[in-house]
Amino acid sequence: MRRKQRFDSHVHSRYSPDGQDDLAAFAARVDEGVADGIGFAEHYDFLPVCGAWNHLDEERYLADVADWVSRGYAFFAGVEVDYCRKVEGDIRAKLNQFQFDFVIGSIHTLESGSVSDRLIDHFYDDAVFDRMLTEYADEFAASLTVPEFDAIGHAGVFQRYLDEDFFAGKPWKARIRDMEEDLAARAARSGKLLEVNTSGLFSVLRSPCATPFFLECYRNHGGNEITLASDSHAASHLRRGFPEVAPLLRSLGFSQIHLPWDREHPVPLSYYL
Repeated sequence: MRRKQRFDSHVHSRYSPDGQDDLAAFAARVDEGVADGIGFAEHYDFLPVCGAWNHLDEERYLADVADWVSRGYAFFAGVEVDYCRKVEGDIRAKLNQFQFDFVIGSIHTLESGSVSDRLIDHFYDDAVFDRMLTEYADEFAASLTVPEFDAIGHAGVFQRYLDEDFFAGKPWKARIRDMEEDLAARAARSGKLLEVNTSGLFSVLRSPCATPFFLECYRNHGGNEITLASDSHAASHLRRGFPEVAPLLRSLGFSQIHLPWDREHPVPLSYYL
């Protein structure tokens, strides 16, 4: 029988400013049988306004992961890039300087403000939110063309903290659906892995990012290559939400999980769980 391959491909340790645990704590979770391997995706920011600006010590991080690998752990040293077109040159230069095992391209920060924080007061200004949706769509589409990105992280992350009161009397739901359908089609054509990020299950959204609608559109446009990740910032949250999202993935016809560090050998969903 083929052995389980229970990975988590988007995990933050203390090499990210908001990570709560060091690599030893995650190794302990592997020892407990919670996971067979981990893809660390430390924040890699390129704008001073971003929370991880100049935080990652690349050489120390790569050496630390390599040390755990030498001890027999299936650890992979990745980064989650906070993508912004105006610093794409800087991003690509850094990614070609350091040999990370994989790269996730995500959008956290726009000219209109942060789109991934719990603080969303600026969203209640209709002009700001309208502009943010346009900026998000443009940046997301641009991120799909970056050759160094293996996967696209938490599509539609700005929805995590929007409740029904936010949408009352506003046109945003229809606008977001139109945007998601377009971006899902683009993602399907891009050749990038699409991340199913379970962090949204534990927010106001109560669904993964990408949302079920985004995933359905992605499938309808021929997209089939997904990753499944928790976006854990603590060892206790490793692989959190995987059993809950599995029925959705099966219902949409997804039967494999692709590893961003080894795209040529997808893992059957049943083995990943």
